[in-house]
Amino acid sequence: PSSLNGLFTVKDGTVTIGQNAFANCTEISEIILPLSVKTIESYAFSGCENLLALTLHEGITAIQEYAIYKCNSLTELTIPSTVTELNCAVSNCSNLKKIVISDNSTLSLDGSIASYCDSLETVIIGTGVSEFPINTLYECSSLKYIIIRGNITKMDYSAFWNTPSDRKFL
Repeated sequence: PSSLNGLFTVKDGTVTIGQNAFANCTEISEIILPLSVKTIESYAFSGCENLLALTLHEGITAIQEYAIYKCNSLTELTIPSTVTELNCAVSNCSNLKKIVISDNSTLSLDGSIASYCDSLETVIIGTGVSEFPINTLYECSSLKYIIIRGNITKMDYSAFWNTPSDRKFL
C-alpha cells in the first residue's frame, strides 16, 4: 500500500502488523493502531519517511527486527511496558531524538534498542529492565543522556557501542 498518505487507522481486531505491511509508505504521516494489536513484525514500518506519529499502546508484546526502520520524521517513540520482545527494532531513524521504555516493563533485551539513529539524544529506561546486552544502543552518535529509573544488574562491556564517550547516566 505505498500509495497511502496522511492519517491511516488500522482496522480494529487486527492482531499482527505483518512484515513490510507499511513498507515504503513515504507519504503516510500518522498510523493509529487498535488495542487488539499484539505483534509488529519485521520491517512493518520500513521506509515511512514522513511518519510523524506512531503510538504504541499497552498490550503490544513484540516488536521485531527493524520494524521501525528509516522512519526519518519520527522524533519520539515510547515502548509500552507490555513489550517483552524487542530486538533491533528501531534503526536508521535519522531524526529520532528520544526513546522511552515505560515503567514496570517486563522487557528482556536480546539486542539493541536502537541503532544508527544519528539524532538520538535521550533514552529513558523504565523500571523493570535489568540488563543491557551487547549493542543496546549502537552507533547513536548524538546520544547525551541515558536515564535509568530501575536497577541494572548486568551491563555488557559493549552495550553502548560507538556512542559518545561524554554521554551521561542519570
